[in-house]
Amino acid sequence: MSPRPRVGVAESRIDPDQHLPPSILLRSLPKRAVDGSYVEDALSVDYEKLRQELIAEGYFNLGAFYDADKRHEDAVAAYRWAVELEPDDQPKYYANLGAAYASLEQLDDAERAYQNALAQWERLAKQQRRKKAGSSSRAKPKSKSKQRSKVSKTTT
Repeated sequence: MSPRPRVGVAESRIDPDQHLPPSILLRSLPKRAVDGSYVEDALSVDYEKLRQELIAEGYFNLGAFYDADKRHEDAVAAYRWAVELEPDDQPKYYANLGAAYASLEQLDDAERAYQNALAQWERLAKQQRRKKAGSSSRAKPKSKSKQRSKVSKTTT
């Protein structure tokens, strides 16, 4: 039985000029309400950003495959590509990069990657709290007539 050929990250790079399949584009289009139903809003899509996010996610998945196959050096290379393409809002990229570095016993690099992941998680959590606080402050107050009817029911 001949050994399986090793394919490095350089040989498996995704062609950035390659067109995305329409099914991926349609699933990722933002939705917009029109006459009570939702339709894809193709005009508001930043296709370059979408393409870059999908390629970064591909490198992340490639890194996870390499990690599972105990090819940690290749995993580090794939995760670094993912981080380079999508450095913000993706703490999982840094967390997996840290784990791959730790598997190679490159502990300083692992610590830096974990610190980046933690910083991103904290920033995303703050954004979520702000968003939640903003949406709860916009909630409609109860009308006075409903409040009066509750008061009159409790007093009778």
